Amino acid sequence: MSSMKVDFSGLKKLYEKFTNNPIKEAFRSVAKEKAVAALIGQAIADNFDKEGPGWQPLKTETIRRSVAKKLGRELASMTDAQIRYHEVKARSKAATEEPYRRILQRTGLLKKTATKVGFTGSTTKKKNGDWKNARSSFGPQRGVSVTGSNIYKVENFNIIWGTNLPYASKHNNGEGVPKREFLVIRKEWQARLDAYVLSRVKTYFRNAIRGGT
Repeated sequence: MSSMKVDFSGLKKLYEKFTNNPIKEAFRSVAKEKAVAALIGQAIADNFDKEGPGWQPLKTETIRRSVAKKLGRELASMTDAQIRYHEVKARSKAATEEPYRRILQRTGLLKKTATKVGFTGSTTKKKNGDWKNARSSFGPQRGVSVTGSNIYKVENFNIIWGTNLPYASKHNNGEGVPKREFLVIRKEWQARLDAYVLSRVKTYFRNAIRGGT
């Protein structure tokens, strides 16, 4: 399991300055809005899409043993240098091909549980090595079904966000593996989140001045 706290302490300070109960409650409701959760989910998804940016590349042996069987046969005839070259090239701006293996997206379960509010799903690795997505260690093991859910809790003026997958913290915090932090809101997305919250605060002020709630 791994989670982060999204802090809306600025709203709390505004809340404490007002005596108008409807306005105070309006400020409390901002963190609960679906648009806020959507922005957080998009911010985390962007980390996966951009692979950090800056996540340490996967080792070639990791790529070889964790791709679909058909692709694995293709890679068997390639040298490690050829695989590394393809992975770097596939991540360039002018790329026309996908990487052989997206980092932290072996099954897609980690990304889904870390980005989609209320999502619950499981992934099983069959004995023949193929992956099967339904609806441990550093990831699901052969013949073992792993289930995970999104963590989303609003606690006063904070949001607790993350995933309860057992291997999530190992990757996010670098516990025995290279640290590839995905539970973080980077500056660009923090600016979008702040702008949305500010727009909602302004709306509440306008409504109060006009006699609304």
